[in-house]
Amino acid sequence: MNLDTRLNFVRFVAQFFGKEKLADEYVKRVRSTIARIKKIVSKKHGTRPKVIWGDIYEKRVLVEPGNSWAAQMVKLAGGKYLFDDIRGSS
Repeated sequence: MNLDTRLNFVRFVAQFFGKEKLADEYVKRVRSTIARIKKIVSKKHGTRPKVIWGDIYEKRVLVEPGNSWAAQMVKLAGGKYLFDDIRGSS
């Protein structure tokens, strides 16, 4: 599930609780924050941190695919996600 899908899911769930306005305000704040981060990161030059995102579950190492919300957050913050070439669902 990518970041945009997660934000849309907040709006979807809010409908069941009559909280559409609150959800819209939240999503607007998140999108504004993302825009500010993108602007800051676009001005940075130099070495980008290399990041992996995962965990260990039942003796297996699981990583988030390159199309996941976690990978999007790493890229948004200016990092290089090391498993960017892996596709799947998170």
